Amino acid sequence: RMSYKEGCGMSDRIRVGLLGLGTVGQSAVSIIEANRERIEARAGGPLEIVRAVVRDTTRKRKTSKYVQLTTCFEQVVGAS
Repeated sequence: RMSYKEGCGMSDRIRVGLLGLGTVGQSAVSIIEANRERIEARAGGPLEIVRAVVRDTTRKRKTSKYVQLTTCFEQVVGAS
C-alpha cells in the first residue's frame, strides 16, 4: 500500500499551519503535542507546527516559541 507521503511527493517533514489560535487552535496544538508520536507514525514523518494566523501577534499564547505568528493568512496557506 502506498503511503500518503509517497503518493503526493511530500518531503520527510510534515509542516502544519493553523488558521487561528483561539480555543480550537490551542486545543489542536495540545492534541498534536500529546499524540505526536502516533500522528507522526501514521503520517510517515516528523510533524512540525510552523505558522499560525492570529489577530494580535503580541498577545501571549501557550504555543511553542518555534511557531511563527502572523496576521496574514496567505503566509500560512502558502507557507513552504
